[in-house]
Amino acid sequence: MASSCFLCDPKPPLLIGTTPRLQVVAGLGPISDTYLVIGALRHLRCMGDVVTDDPAVEGELLAVFEWMKRERSSFLVTEHGRMALCALEEDEEAGSAAPDHDDHCYHAHMLAFETPKSIDEQLKTYFLTSKTFDELGEALRYAATVESYILSWRADGGISIYSDPLQLPRQLTRVLAAHQLGTPELGDWRLYPNEELARRTSELLRPSFMAEFIETGVS
Repeated sequence: MASSCFLCDPKPPLLIGTTPRLQVVAGLGPISDTYLVIGALRHLRCMGDVVTDDPAVEGELLAVFEWMKRERSSFLVTEHGRMALCALEEDEEAGSAAPDHDDHCYHAHMLAFETPKSIDEQLKTYFLTSKTFDELGEALRYAATVESYILSWRADGGISIYSDPLQLPRQLTRVLAAHQLGTPELGDWRLYPNEELARRTSELLRPSFMAEFIETGVS
């Protein structure tokens, strides 16, 4: 797979750890105290496809999210499923889109923001269809059946899948989370990568991740 995909070839200082099917990376452009990217090791287009192809991924995702909550606190987890939202069609037509945006946008990954806040009320305005689920696997198997989607997993446990999009702004869930956290200027990670903070997050969380998943036999 193309080396321009940061999840196929993550920077070692940002990589917190891996399980047999997943990787956890400290994300560039943190907009909360902890901002993580949970990616599939295989380059598939969305987590719906990943879980449909290999149901064991669901258990690993749940284990990673439980570790996250123990280590820090509540998280909002999102996914742009089969959506290249780091660049829009007009950027591509103007030649201003980053050349690697398709590679990493279409490598299945979730974004985890350390916050108890929800962005669901705002997300509803960008889509014609939404469904809510209690179980992650059920939500992702449904997501695999739609053309494209956004997943929102709130701190209260509810998981919503939004599909049939209207006009979407770039980096939609990052932008909405940044507004909820009172830092709208941080919505675009390319403008504010803050790699030094991401590296510190990785250094702080790596020992507990390795201990957790080696001891449980998941890693």
